[in-house]
Amino acid sequence: MQIVYTTSSDPHFIKLCAALDEDLNHTIGSQKQANQYSQYNTLESIKEVVLALEDGEPIGCGAFKHYEKGIAEIKRVFVRPDHRGKGISKQIINALEEKARMQGYQKLILETGKRLVVATKLYKEMGFVIIDNYGPYKNLKESICMEKQL
Repeated sequence: MQIVYTTSSDPHFIKLCAALDEDLNHTIGSQKQANQYSQYNTLESIKEVVLALEDGEPIGCGAFKHYEKGIAEIKRVFVRPDHRGKGISKQIINALEEKARMQGYQKLILETGKRLVVATKLYKEMGFVIIDNYGPYKNLKESICMEKQL
């Protein structure tokens, strides 16, 4: 497996994000909720992207965007279902942390959903802690927000 850095205009990233949205719709089971969150998952403001490739094929992704001075927000972390359980998500998050640190960020924040138990567990294992919901997620009951000091 190979980790590569790219941008949000990369066709592999765009394709994986579409698969992520489909996976979330299936997992969450609510189009209304998906529509509510989709406004926070646009790709335009994302500049830093990590892809996991296997034999040149995209199998996972993750990204971050500037949130405020010293803070980057993790977005769009996803591994294709047929490649889960191999530690790929951890490698993607480690690569994002390294890139954010190199760019001078001191903290990462993220939002996940209460129904995404596996994702929450992964983030906790990687040193993220639950915080009060921030910004656009402040009043969204299904959201769980987390942070990690770099």
